[in-house]
Amino acid sequence: MLIYIAHGKRRYHQQPVIPHPRNAWEFQAVLKGSICPVIPGRKTSVSPRRLWIFPPNHIHGWTGIPKEEACVGVAHFDHVPHVLHDAVNGSDGVSISLSISLAKHLTRSFSELEEHTIKRHEHLDLRAQHLLLELTLLVLDDLKISDKAHIDHAKTLVQRCMGWYAVNITDRPTVDDMAEAHGYSASQLRRLFVQSGVSSPFKAMHLIQLERAKYLLNNTDESLSRIAYLSGFASLSAFSRAIKHMTGISPSDLRGQQ
Repeated sequence: MLIYIAHGKRRYHQQPVIPHPRNAWEFQAVLKGSICPVIPGRKTSVSPRRLWIFPPNHIHGWTGIPKEEACVGVAHFDHVPHVLHDAVNGSDGVSISLSISLAKHLTRSFSELEEHTIKRHEHLDLRAQHLLLELTLLVLDDLKISDKAHIDHAKTLVQRCMGWYAVNITDRPTVDDMAEAHGYSASQLRRLFVQSGVSSPFKAMHLIQLERAKYLLNNTDESLSRIAYLSGFASLSAFSRAIKHMTGISPSDLRGQQ
């Protein structure tokens, strides 16, 4: 569950965060400029484009460079996926570097979630989970967790992508759109789908379309055109062809059998 989210400019040198324990998992990404964690008894250095993760009850604060401003994204969660918990819990925290493209992507992710939180947007919990899993995968990929864990991570990513697709299905997003939304290239995403045991993003997306269409046909009185739209098909004819290819009969006949 998301406890806190913030995105924006900080002057941590002029307004430092005094070291203190949090009762949640903290993710802090410096997206522009440079900041530095302050950890009692440990020497740390100022870093640009970096993501820090600290487990609950870890004592730390934040500082920065004199007269310089940084843009950060901060999120606190009450729990994290077990594989990240096992990798980080009990440690003095971990950090990973961010590429320019990843920093830009996370800037959008933190900003959008903060806006959705303020407006109490529909599917807020799902969007918060989206960000948590995105950050988790970044850390685990950087820490180079075991092959078994990578398979688990790939499966988690696939589930996250399918959830994202289901939410955005009426916009008819492509594989490229899905990859960009999760900070991957299309080819990287396809490899992760294969690694998870799913043949391809396209086939998984098409299956979600068909399953949604079957549910709407069997459980609602929506028109066929409306069902085609709600299931992410470009047209009624494309919807009809897909249903007939899957079942051998037309959508009208399929509905008539119920």
